[in-house]
Amino acid sequence: MSNNKSVSHFITFPGSGTHLLFDCLKTLDIPHLSVGDLIKKLLLAKKINFEEPLNELDIDNPALFEQLLKTLPEDLSDEKGLIEFLNIISGYIKSLDFENSVILQPHASYEQFFSTNRTSINWSKSDISDYHLLMKKSFEFSNITYKEIAYCRNPIDLVASKNSRFKNNDYLIDEEIKLLKSFVQYVTDKQLEIFTYEDLCKYPEKTIKHLLNAMKVKNVNAGFISEKIRFSTSGINKIKGLSKSERTLVIEKTKEICKKLNYSHNVSNSLFEEIKKYYDLIKWEVHVSNKFLLHGDFTNDGAISRHKMTRFCSLYRRLLKVLFKRAKLNSIKFSDIRNRTIIKEISK
Repeated sequence: MSNNKSVSHFITFPGSGTHLLFDCLKTLDIPHLSVGDLIKKLLLAKKINFEEPLNELDIDNPALFEQLLKTLPEDLSDEKGLIEFLNIISGYIKSLDFENSVILQPHASYEQFFSTNRTSINWSKSDISDYHLLMKKSFEFSNITYKEIAYCRNPIDLVASKNSRFKNNDYLIDEEIKLLKSFVQYVTDKQLEIFTYEDLCKYPEKTIKHLLNAMKVKNVNAGFISEKIRFSTSGINKIKGLSKSERTLVIEKTKEICKKLNYSHNVSNSLFEEIKKYYDLIKWEVHVSNKFLLHGDFTNDGAISRHKMTRFCSLYRRLLKVLFKRAKLNSIKFSDIRNRTIIKEISK
């Protein structure tokens, strides 16, 4: 029997426009739970051979973590052995003050390596399975409605976007596609309901309404999103970010996963479309720059802070800071991470 509380666990991949989703949820005042991070670190601690795993994993609540770690059985299918663990984590979850909440991080639904302070740990298919099993059992044991929802982006655009940002930081296209394949495998195997970055950018109000319905969130005005956040379609059919040879490689290697997610794997833009996209991008950059620097409104915080600005936008921002004192002050304020709360976090 469930109470009125609900948690929506978004299954996402880095570079999918997740921080735009963060911005929307922050604007709608829907908080984020840190339970996913807690469970991921518990499973990692089981794999660490050091005597003090807490020092390796940056634990926020050491007393709770140690309690849970001691009671977490080796065999998660052992229902009786799991009861003590579930009682403890259920008590913690029930102590948190929320009605509807989300979990967007960690990105734990694909095979990868997690780095700790001193080592790198393999996160395998069995770890992914254990992670989602513990998440599901923890909330169900707490009588809280729990649902997984996939949030995806066209794999070609995702790779192009990350390549343009990290090209000088050993970003490896082949390795990224390998991780993406693992992520898509989980989403399709579980037959999760999928919401896309593209729909959020093109039809924000309609998409948010559908999303709130899927999350079982009531009494929230989805239209408020369009008033507070400026959406851009410049990240869709993203031609730049990949050389011609890289793009050919990415199209070929992502063909299978594009098909699984119902994306076209051979996207191209006409010259007119490219000019229009650039014009729309400039308009968006000017709009959000004015919001940040002239009005001190950081609503698009998560998305814009990860956006690689055009040269025009960089020059425009410099000009604003020269002409307006408040623009310079807001720029300093925005640069301080303490003034950039991406989303309300609920934890103890």
